[in-house]
Amino acid sequence: MSRNSFSFPPLPAGPPTTYNWYQALIDHPDCQGDPQKIQEAYSAFRSQNYRNAVQSFTSRSPSAPVSDTTLISHLKRQKILKSHGVEDSMNHSKVGDNERETQNVNCLVVWLRPSAAVLDIVMKLQLRIAEMVDGDLHMIPLGDMHISLLELSHRHTVTHLEDVAKKIGEATLLNILDYPSKHSSKPRLVAPRINFDKAGIALSFLPSQEDDYTYHHLRNDMHKLALQTGIEIDTCYTAPTAHITFGRFVDTTNFRTEVDMRKFLDLVENLNTELSTEYGLENGSPKFEWIVANELSAELQSGYVKFGRAREKATLLGRR
Repeated sequence: MSRNSFSFPPLPAGPPTTYNWYQALIDHPDCQGDPQKIQEAYSAFRSQNYRNAVQSFTSRSPSAPVSDTTLISHLKRQKILKSHGVEDSMNHSKVGDNERETQNVNCLVVWLRPSAAVLDIVMKLQLRIAEMVDGDLHMIPLGDMHISLLELSHRHTVTHLEDVAKKIGEATLLNILDYPSKHSSKPRLVAPRINFDKAGIALSFLPSQEDDYTYHHLRNDMHKLALQTGIEIDTCYTAPTAHITFGRFVDTTNFRTEVDMRKFLDLVENLNTELSTEYGLENGSPKFEWIVANELSAELQSGYVKFGRAREKATLLGRR
């Protein structure tokens, strides 16, 4: 990316609002809906996050990954339940979820599932990374992986989320979920690359600059459909990013020294070089593309979905 490439700041978490950050990016004088500028915004955000992560792992006092204590507790509970013959795969049942329903930890979100080709890439990356970090990284099951298109309500009780969904109405929710599958131009995501931070690791994509109607335009249209119902939307973090989290840190055994950190960073860099060679951009055109919502419709997930959830547990599925 050149110094003059377009960038756009993320929207931090805040109170419910009718502000449309997606439209604000499109309307920015330096963007004006130009697909190339939209790709630049996503690329600039991805690159800055990557630089920040590398710096935190290589500074004079490097910061090790942060173990997700909530996930660790969940996995321990899983193990105990499994030993008693009780099914509780990651957020797939109500076992252990009841205590969370009255806590402000639940979300109402619209997800899309990765294509089969994307899942194949992710699986290979998981295997390569697992060889080095062993048990320090909990690999998200393939069936739980997703990309977040739209967040409608963030960190509330389940009762609050049910009220939000009721205000939007099932008919409008179905229109929102149907939108990606039924739109005449299905946007594409391209140029997969690994990104990471202290919490986990993800495969991130860029909107194709060859599409007049980009992934970001899609997110904007779905956001507008929700706002048209009169609701206000509160989100965790709205940013020019399209990523699938495929691993979360649960230990730091292999990140005790600067040498350990460097080995991990070298692995990520090598994998990104391989991804660029096989799946990246060549003269601006993609060698690989993920046609959004071409295989499965969007879905509405409600509840404690921090670590992913299977599609069959969705609150509502879009129609194809």
